[in-house]
Formats: sequence, structure tokens, C-alpha cells
Amino acid sequence: MLYYPQCCNSLLTLINSSIIEFTSSINDLFHSSLSAGLKLLNKILYYLEHLYIICQEEGFAPILDEWRKYSITLNQHIRVIGTNEVLEGIAVDIDDDGALLVNIDGQITRVLAGDVSIRPVQNR
Repeated sequence: MLYYPQCCNSLLTLINSSIIEFTSSINDLFHSSLSAGLKLLNKILYYLEHLYIICQEEGFAPILDEWRKYSITLNQHIRVIGTNEVLEGIAVDIDDDGALLVNIDGQITRVLAGDVSIRPVQNR
């Protein structure tokens, strides 16, 4: 059997209680983060359901109007990186199907967001 002087026993007790307290804090943090995450997910799903109902009752136009209103891409000089090409132009609109409309040298090109990555042009 190992013998520890009293100061070591006290130190070990302190370390042990600190570990238990730390573990408890981590556990509390995990559960509060999980709870916050679930609340956020609930709000997102509620909002998506709300948008779905609007789309069912009024069509896509009201949602498209909101999309345009909050888009940070529109009226920006952008680079569209597709699988086979890179395009540069001004993002001018979003069409009724959700495609991005880009003005490239005076010609409007329809870009499907699922097929491309859009990034603002740097150092223009």
C-alpha cells in the first residue's frame, strides 16, 4: 500500500473534486448547448414550415421576393465557378425557378446555384 503524506492526500482530494466539478461543468455545458441547439433547430423547422405553407397557399412569389430582399449576391460583381467553366459578371436577379441571373458582358446568363460556387471577386 502506498503512503502519501497528508499534504498529498489533500492535494489529491482537491484534484479529484476539481475533476468532478470540471466534469459536471462540461456535462452542464453540453446539455445547455444541446438544449440551445434543439431550440434553434425547432425555430428553423418552424420557419421552414411557415414558408412551406406560404408556398402552398400563395405560390413561390412571396418567398422569392424575400429571397431577393435579403440576397447579398444581387447587384454584386461575382465569379461563378462551375465544374467546366468560370464566369464573371454582375448578379442581377433570381428567376422564378431560383436560378441566379448574371449579366456577363451585356448578356444574361442563367446559373443554377446547385451547380456552381459563387464568390465575390477579390482585388478587382
